[in-house]
Amino acid sequence: IKLYEELLVEQPSVPDHRYGLAVAMMNLGALHLDREPNQASKWARAALPHLERLIKDFPSVVHYRLVAGGTCCNLARTFRDNGKFDDALAWYAKAIDSLTPIADPK
Repeated sequence: IKLYEELLVEQPSVPDHRYGLAVAMMNLGALHLDREPNQASKWARAALPHLERLIKDFPSVVHYRLVAGGTCCNLARTFRDNGKFDDALAWYAKAIDSLTPIADPK
């Protein structure tokens, strides 16, 4: 993560640096899903702004939407597993919003 953060500072216009950072954060969060949901949530939330920016800047790159949708599902799972079903539903809805343009391109 530190390497991607440094690369992003040095070359902020290179989308692969932002994507690499987001994926590293998402993966770290996924590792914590079963045992440390607060850490999972922390890392997923850290990844989302990077993914959202990539989607905004490069709307035709499907993979950015797929990873954002998966990250939202991971966040939903942390809420679901803690009995916060309304919050989980909100994150599942965000996942659907992220993924819908892939299934229904206009």
